[in-house]
Amino acid sequence: MELQHSQNFIHNPNLIKNLLANSNISFGDTVIDIGAGEGSITKELAKKVGEKGKVIAIELENEAFQLLEQLPQKYKNVEVLNQDIHTYQFPKESFKVFSNIPFNITSDILNKLLNPYIPMIETYLVIQKEAAEMYGGDQIEMSDNTLKSLLAYPFYTFKIVHRFSKTDFFPMPRVNSNFLRIQRRAHDLIDISDLKEYQDFVSYIVQDRVGEGGWKKIFTQNQMNILAQKFGLEMNRGIKIQQQEKLVEVFLEYLKIVDVSKKNLVKGRYQQLLEEQNKLEKLRRTQG
Repeated sequence: MELQHSQNFIHNPNLIKNLLANSNISFGDTVIDIGAGEGSITKELAKKVGEKGKVIAIELENEAFQLLEQLPQKYKNVEVLNQDIHTYQFPKESFKVFSNIPFNITSDILNKLLNPYIPMIETYLVIQKEAAEMYGGDQIEMSDNTLKSLLAYPFYTFKIVHRFSKTDFFPMPRVNSNFLRIQRRAHDLIDISDLKEYQDFVSYIVQDRVGEGGWKKIFTQNQMNILAQKFGLEMNRGIKIQQQEKLVEVFLEYLKIVDVSKKNLVKGRYQQLLEEQNKLEKLRRTQG
């Protein structure tokens, strides 16, 4: 069976059990399985969360779903949905995710999950190695920071909890895969009310590969000197090598010390960046 989203499935049920045993999925949890396929992960989740828990298995492909929809006959705590994850509305109560997702919609899934307004408290994903590094930034060993990692950092922690062999999957993928754990922080590093300003600030800074030009337009030279001394920020360098923790601290200072006229330079930059990315994506689809 060839699936539209070219998913690679874990063929060893013992590996799924081991991954689940080493997770924080527990009795009574509500867990979402995105791209559930025929339900190999869904079944193990149903056993783990027990009768007081709930598993929501989402599968778009009709052939796989025909097998998946039989599971609730045996596992009463399983709900199956033949739905596109793009249109799915997450629960309003706390939930977790444990999934082997289709790699070609990884960004769409993570962008939807990493929304601090939804009550996602923990996620485990089989994910391409490069995607884990892009979203985790310097939380993932020696990875560089990116716009995506900086946007997520104040609200989530990232950790690789397992590295797969390509032979763990069928069909065997061409890329390396990791099992990524994402946890909502017990305490956000910035106030949720400042989220839009933080998004604009980060989007403004990352537009300059070197970094210095962006810093100079919003901070005075004296402010830059103080920030460099106080937080160890290298103001003449881009965001890739900066520590995410320090960039958040600089943002909190930015809120306090930068005047309104300078903040107006930054305002709306995140939305502008999204629109630019959408245009590029449409152009790629047209050319493809």
